[in-house]
Amino acid sequence: MMVKMDQREGFLFKETQSTPGLSWFLLAVLALSFAVLQLEPGLSRSGGSVALFLLILWAAVGFVFSSFTVEVDKQSIRVHLRGGFFRKQFPVSEAVEVGVEELNPFLGFGVRYRSGLFVFRLNAGPVVRVRFANGDVLLISHPRAEDLARAISTAMWLSRRAG
Repeated sequence: MMVKMDQREGFLFKETQSTPGLSWFLLAVLALSFAVLQLEPGLSRSGGSVALFLLILWAAVGFVFSSFTVEVDKQSIRVHLRGGFFRKQFPVSEAVEVGVEELNPFLGFGVRYRSGLFVFRLNAGPVVRVRFANGDVLLISHPRAEDLARAISTAMWLSRRAG
């Protein structure tokens, strides 16, 4: 399958993933927690306030992680969560290798950075691994990992051809 550039925006690849399962899970946890707060007469006022604060915090985190966008154009790979949180941009000109691989689902999910390793993993399944000239590695989980890798490879080729 050929990756086509969106001429209006100049992207080789742009897709926003939503995680409705996470949203439903968070809604269920919030509803259950709220019911416990309402039905448990033994909770102290401060205990209830702490629980309510944690519920609001949990809802905010769930909202941020419920949407994930990946964009690839001729200059860069950009990834961010809903609202622009954890926005990171990687120059395509420094990418030296791209591939698709499967990771163990028990390695965890989330957004992580650890000494040259950037992980954006919000779902199970294949990840795109991009290695850069400075040794950094970017891992992006995506249901269309093959298409994403092809777009990054095309961007790398265009970057080298341009200059």
